[in-house]
Amino acid sequence: MTKIRRTKIDASYHHSKYRRAFEFHMHPPFLIMQLFAQGYANTEPLFFCKNDWVTCYFSQKSISITSKDGIKLYSDKNKFEKFVTQFENYRIRSTRFFDKLLTTKKLSKTQLISFMRLMREYWIHFQKTEFIYLDAAFDYAKTDTATKQNLEKFGAFKYAAREYANDLWYCGPKYFENILQRLAKQLGISYDVVSNCSCEQIAQLFDGKRPTTVNILDKKASQVFFKKKDTLVYLTGDKSKRFIAKFLAGSKDQTELVGTPACQGVAKGRVRLLITEEFDDFSALLKKIYLVQKGDIIVAETTTPEFTPALSKAAAIVTAQGGMMSHAAIVSREMKIPCIVGVHAATHVLHDGDFIEVDATKGRVTIIERNGKKYL
Repeated sequence: MTKIRRTKIDASYHHSKYRRAFEFHMHPPFLIMQLFAQGYANTEPLFFCKNDWVTCYFSQKSISITSKDGIKLYSDKNKFEKFVTQFENYRIRSTRFFDKLLTTKKLSKTQLISFMRLMREYWIHFQKTEFIYLDAAFDYAKTDTATKQNLEKFGAFKYAAREYANDLWYCGPKYFENILQRLAKQLGISYDVVSNCSCEQIAQLFDGKRPTTVNILDKKASQVFFKKKDTLVYLTGDKSKRFIAKFLAGSKDQTELVGTPACQGVAKGRVRLLITEEFDDFSALLKKIYLVQKGDIIVAETTTPEFTPALSKAAAIVTAQGGMMSHAAIVSREMKIPCIVGVHAATHVLHDGDFIEVDATKGRVTIIERNGKKYL
């Protein structure tokens, strides 16, 4: 990873040459974003964090490659089973190591380098469960029995993989936070500083080198990671903000309500927006889930098994991210509920109570009425 200072960008760094993958309302520490981007380095990622929102893109060029790789992986029983086994071995291996770090009296530089490597490795495995690998395999499964059988087993595997992400970052053991809290205490500096170090700076902490306050504040203000030739690089602060503005120039994501039909059909109903102010505020999300009424149209960034009580009542489902093997797509086909995934502007444009039409045959969402005002 190299930090670059030149902010001039050419036409290759433009949203039109990338596909938005996912977005969430969170301001994660810089180190999490760096490990995240490193894990996805082969996809030519462009990830940025600005105004407490993380947005992630993959280049169209890289998706054409991962799509082919996805067909090779999911059409071969042996390769798929090997992939599942590799992830399980990784989970066991990393859990043992992280548990050891939580009981170690004094952490070493070598241990922290291994800690970062294992955190990064999670995303190397998990990316193969994303739409960039799966959408092409889903289409291939329509005429290939082996692929269809493997994808039928896929749901349980992805759920287990996502559960491990909770252990790593969000709840349960929260290995990332708790291990870095131990390091901060050991070195006599704050967790805020340690978690906003780069991988290189974490290693330098053991040599007595501390990042400046300006360095940390720049990272917290704004950050962007992208591929420059064969190297993953990052910008922070004002340079990051300028890069993001140029990258998004001319974007219509905030007005276009179109996506990919995951389960065809047409439905009308009131929007029930299932997002929270904080990405990991599960209690607030659960409260919203249980407020869903029969006939509501669920709009979310994505869905997980926790959404099931709400999905069973929904007239339709709209998600901002996801592909044909996302949780929302799978459940909608099982329940025969109209569903559109990849409607990137959905959680920003649609409001609770909007009366909308979801045309999951054409992949379009239309606002009919908002606050008593007719839109059509």
